[in-house]
Amino acid sequence: MHIGLYHTDRIVEQHGAATVYSARHQSTRQPVLLTLIRPNSPEEATRWANRISATRLLHHSNIVGLLDADQTSDGDLYTVTPRLPVAIAPDQVLTPDDTLVLSKQVSAALDHAHERNLVHSVLRRIHVVRLPQGQYAVRGFELAGDQPDSKPAQDVAALARLVYRALVGQEINPGEAFVAGIPLPLAGVLRNAMSSGSEYRTAADFQTALSRAIDALPIGQREQPLTVAMLLKAGAPSRRAAHPAARTRRLFVMALVGAVALVGSVFLLTSRQEAPSVPAVALLPTIMQTATPAPTSTATPSATPTPTQTATVTPTPTNTETATVTPTPTPSATPTPTNTETPTTTPSQTPTATARPTQTLVPTPAPDAVVVPRGGVVLRIGPGPLYYAVTTLRTGVALRVLSRTEDGEWIKVRFRNVEGWAAAKYLQVNVDLSQVKPITAEEIAQIPTTKPCVNVAGDSIAHGGAIFEIPAVGYIRAPLLPVSKSIEQVYRLAGSTDLQIIDRSVSATGISSHNHPSYFNTPEYAQLIKDRCKFTIIMPWINDLSADIDPSVAAPNHVAALIKMVRKLVEQNPFGRILVLNYYAGAPRPFALAGFASGFTPTGVATFNQQMAAACTDGALATIKQVTCVDTGAAFASMGTSYLVGPMTRQQIESELVGSLTAEENAMLDYFTGINPNGLLQGDGVHLSATGKTVLANYLVNLMNSLPKFQPEQ
Repeated sequence: MHIGLYHTDRIVEQHGAATVYSARHQSTRQPVLLTLIRPNSPEEATRWANRISATRLLHHSNIVGLLDADQTSDGDLYTVTPRLPVAIAPDQVLTPDDTLVLSKQVSAALDHAHERNLVHSVLRRIHVVRLPQGQYAVRGFELAGDQPDSKPAQDVAALARLVYRALVGQEINPGEAFVAGIPLPLAGVLRNAMSSGSEYRTAADFQTALSRAIDALPIGQREQPLTVAMLLKAGAPSRRAAHPAARTRRLFVMALVGAVALVGSVFLLTSRQEAPSVPAVALLPTIMQTATPAPTSTATPSATPTPTQTATVTPTPTNTETATVTPTPTPSATPTPTNTETPTTTPSQTPTATARPTQTLVPTPAPDAVVVPRGGVVLRIGPGPLYYAVTTLRTGVALRVLSRTEDGEWIKVRFRNVEGWAAAKYLQVNVDLSQVKPITAEEIAQIPTTKPCVNVAGDSIAHGGAIFEIPAVGYIRAPLLPVSKSIEQVYRLAGSTDLQIIDRSVSATGISSHNHPSYFNTPEYAQLIKDRCKFTIIMPWINDLSADIDPSVAAPNHVAALIKMVRKLVEQNPFGRILVLNYYAGAPRPFALAGFASGFTPTGVATFNQQMAAACTDGALATIKQVTCVDTGAAFASMGTSYLVGPMTRQQIESELVGSLTAEENAMLDYFTGINPNGLLQGDGVHLSATGKTVLANYLVNLMNSLPKFQPEQ
């Protein structure tokens, strides 16, 4: 099955209206997971669309972002994510220490989503994947659009079940008993979370309790999986095995233990050592008991919920049939014919019943046009896909036809007080289009071709934030104001409210470096090329500057990626202007140079800027008329290093925060300020200070205001 640019092969999972397919991109052959969503009503379509929009806003290193999201010609919705290996294989058991690492990263992902009012709702083992860097991430936040009332406690309980599965190799359903033998503090933490999650306000609270319980274990117990002996002690044979292979291994190991014990008892009896013979005899019943549950386990597959869940999808059509049958009781309101006057009334009520389809907007000739796709139709400012979207109209909406293109492929319509253009193929048109006046070429030329917005793309320099060193204690990552907000403030102070400023930056990404995730694979980039803004600002990419390869190699790679990005933007938005900023000089602290900003040196900056200048002067960027190259050095002239993040007190940092610090970071700050109430934390000298962002924003706004409207024919 082909959906958009992807070819699907098999179903991976199903959640209500959402079906997840294994798929590949038709041209790049990149393996992906494609989620096809078939809403059953306009209201449901709206909920799913809102869910997808909220998922796009999740930016976290432990969350798998969307590569793509769009609508099919039938009005169905679909999303695309990378296909990554699951973190815990079906037969795999993790050590407590490894489980703690996985749980910490999943907790961080869940809390990030919960802070943005998004609950995963369907978290299971298959939704935790392993990233190429050996880290873990959570996928599937887009899968629960039909569960708007979910609570964060459900995710905490699901995380506890995931931890249980990682430790003992068996799934556990709500209300089931634990295998015996799990250390009591650890079992207590898991029970508290599984009860409802109410014991832990956040996933981080659960993680803290789990960490304490695991840290209390002896080193040997933390570094090895829970032993077979512990499972035997726990009475694991009395529970159904989570996996046939796991059950077989346990039976084999227990039988082997029993056999060894039996041989040992014979040997010990012959050598007249009586004490060990007692445990040897005690093990034999265990082997016999182990075999007893085997039939019970064999019966379990028939009770396995999986077929039942597959069948659960079938009731959806059943409900549809019930809805179709619902009209039958209305005619069979046969009590009415009992009255003499009813026969006369019955025919008039039959037309009234026919009037209901009129409200369904299928057979009636009254409206000029009706929206057909289940997911609705996009209304645009002009007659073509390159014009920006005005709104989305739901299926079944009645429209007034106002105008059309000469070929009739696009129709201008009105819905209430909103006007716009829709593709004719998505409408049921009930009027003779030959009688509708077409729009002229001169009128089309007057329609705005870009959306009134400014996009800002980049990594953490654009996204805001900085790293601060707490002397002799540690480091914090402070989420500070993004550059887009500074630009917005400048516009608003000047009294301009006509432009929307949009942040499409993503921290910890690059466009050419191989030691960072690619920005091109993020939902923000997918949205960036669809926004069709009047201006797009491409900020410097600190992560490409620190690509851990020689600048003479890294710089040409970066410029090639910039050119690719610009060409894609122009292809999708031929009327928008693009500002490409070069690198400013930094004053990185030693900890920044030793870590994330190793390439932010005078040599590295100069090499990158030389390559960019060549592309802007007589290279590929110079031939693209939409591009304006910007020298950031001119914006920060005579400022010294005040445009960079420098030493700040805790109070100063907290006054600029736009997000929260972690519990661990706050604890370090508490310790440091308890000793040094007015002590200074060392800023990284790489990211922009609040002053630097304001100065840059003023410089860019003045530049954009001075540029004339772009005309393709120029």
